[in-house]
Amino acid sequence: MAIEIDQQVSTTGSSCIELSNVANSDTHGEDSPYFAGWKAYDENPYDEIANPSGVIQMGLAENQVSFDLLEEYLEKNAEKLPTTRKSSGISSFRENALFQDYHGLQSFRKAMASFMGKIRGDKVKFDPERIVLTAGATAANELLTFILANPGDALLVPTPYYPGFDRDLRWRTGVKIVPVHCNSSNNFQVTPQALEDAYKEAESMHMKVRGILITNPSNPLGIAMERKVLEEIFDFVTRKNIHLVSDEIYSGSVFSSTEFINRERLKKRYELIINGLRKVGIECLEGNAGLFCWMNLSPFLKDSTKQSELVLWNSMVNEVKLNVSPGSSCHCDEPGWFRVCFANMSEETLQVSFDLLEEYLENNADKQPTTRKSSGISSFRENALFQDYHGLQSFRKAMASFMGKIRSDKVKFDPERVVLTAGATAANELLTFILANPGDALLVPTPYYPGFDRDLRWRTGVKIVPVHCNSLNNFQVTPQALEDAYKEAESKNIKVRGLLITNPSNPLGIAMERKVVEEILDFVTRKNIHLVSDEIYSGSVFSSTEFVSVAEILEERNYKDAERVHIVYSLSKDLGLPGFRVGTIYSYNDKVVTTARRMSSFSLVSSQTQNLLAAMLSDTKFTENYIKINRERLKKRYQLIIDGLRKAGIECLEGNAGLFCWMNLSPFLKSSTKESELILWNSMVNEVKLNISPGSSCHCDEPGWFRVSFANMSEETLQVVLKRIYKFMETYQKEA
Repeated sequence: MAIEIDQQVSTTGSSCIELSNVANSDTHGEDSPYFAGWKAYDENPYDEIANPSGVIQMGLAENQVSFDLLEEYLEKNAEKLPTTRKSSGISSFRENALFQDYHGLQSFRKAMASFMGKIRGDKVKFDPERIVLTAGATAANELLTFILANPGDALLVPTPYYPGFDRDLRWRTGVKIVPVHCNSSNNFQVTPQALEDAYKEAESMHMKVRGILITNPSNPLGIAMERKVLEEIFDFVTRKNIHLVSDEIYSGSVFSSTEFINRERLKKRYELIINGLRKVGIECLEGNAGLFCWMNLSPFLKDSTKQSELVLWNSMVNEVKLNVSPGSSCHCDEPGWFRVCFANMSEETLQVSFDLLEEYLENNADKQPTTRKSSGISSFRENALFQDYHGLQSFRKAMASFMGKIRSDKVKFDPERVVLTAGATAANELLTFILANPGDALLVPTPYYPGFDRDLRWRTGVKIVPVHCNSLNNFQVTPQALEDAYKEAESKNIKVRGLLITNPSNPLGIAMERKVVEEILDFVTRKNIHLVSDEIYSGSVFSSTEFVSVAEILEERNYKDAERVHIVYSLSKDLGLPGFRVGTIYSYNDKVVTTARRMSSFSLVSSQTQNLLAAMLSDTKFTENYIKINRERLKKRYQLIIDGLRKAGIECLEGNAGLFCWMNLSPFLKSSTKESELILWNSMVNEVKLNISPGSSCHCDEPGWFRVSFANMSEETLQVVLKRIYKFMETYQKEA
């Protein structure tokens, strides 16, 4: 049911409503030249025909050199995989797989805005530019909580409420929930007095209330809020100058009208379960929305207590074999209420539930319902239905196998230790939440990927202490540099919780030597801290020098001290699939695996992606061929740009991995300063029209180094790049 509020809402006066420190801080790191260069590209992108003088994107570490191998595999295995549609000669698979910005696809945002209006009867319109896409409502609610409130602040939430809010709103944010107590005397509707009482309760506990979160229609009640109640809530938040978050994920499931087929079917199913329960003597709250009913079993309790409710619930689950949700898990103040979902099963299975309930209530019988799975279930249905946080077993097995394959099968990975996340960004942040508290620190060798300033710090409150490396030894990490960084943190009374390395390195484009990895492992063991090894470029080592994973060193040491080691991997770089958002945490620590799996609910990988890639990664013949050819092509592309730059008088760090080179323009700086480096970078972006990443954005201590990506374009475009650089250097040297 669509609700329109008659009051005028000012969009210009919202600045007086406070936001959190996260929202107001600059620790997102996106004000650096690294991201500014992307903006220059977005505003004027190069196209060979349409815009040949545009900015060429060399700040994006994306692997497109072997995409044809992926497309060839899909064509040959079309009968096993979802079909791909050709569009202007480019497959939909390619369109889906390549990098997308954080806005999401404009076409999808427009479609989402239209659909949101449609399920509200087109009474309101939504602006696609105000739509922010997230990995589900779980992630959306947490994200808003980070933005609106600081740790220790509170959100008011009417009871009974969805039990997942205890995780979504509180766990990683540090924000508290203050319940707004509602009861059955008015069908659990929110009242002004209940809101005022909750607000005063928060004040009495010296908590700052930042907002109220409502679910409309309600989960677990299965009812839509009355207009009068919504108006009163809006008046309340306006008067208190706080935020209102309205979770409306069931807005298209209001079945009191039969305007759409889905609503007709929900109404029919609701009446089926309500009438069935009534026949066995059970009443429910009169509902009009959602996928569940609010069942009243209070007459069957031995006494009106939470303990008695849980005794009955235990019987339901273990004797009757029906998983219903007790009201106490929803923070309901009145014992005996249960949420019962009815839309996630067939009518036949629902009838089985009725039979079992009747038998239990009459005879307390101990019979188990039959379960059946339709053999004709479609792959779309398999992809669309709920998945647990473990991810698909077939995909975790395939990912574990592939991670071993790109390490030449020198180590094996246990699928049960694979935790799936929406990309390496989510994986690194998730690990930071688990390993460190706000105010603690991670050591990170420089130069490092600029996104770490956002991924490791912004929402976690954790600090980065740089491990300073320099060109004297090709920026390799030394024991002395590690010790210096650790002492620097100690001098500032900062507790170091771990060390994060990228191996192979982004932005250096080199794999760590075995001796260096061993020294790093010795250091974290001696200091009793964690080691996070970000190995997302491990399959893109293209020299004869083999990549040495920390997993290999652990195996050689019989996994001594392995519980402090955690590996991050992703399919964005080696397979060139950043648009699919597939990341992995592999930890040797049982507690980290368990916690990471629970926390991954905020950044799940879609079932469709898992199903598609499971078959591909399980094909040993394909993966071995892909790894071999991809490395050959990367080596050829690397040599092409290195030789081309050398002709222009530019040297690079000798690399052996990754999708970029570390270019040295320090001889061309007017002075050895960050300011001089940024002047040269500005000329590169705005005059030469090349978006390259300045070393200072990577926290490099030596001015004049730049990261140059070479695998996200064709060889023809790369030749255009080199021509522009030749021309620039000729002009620059003449002026000098």
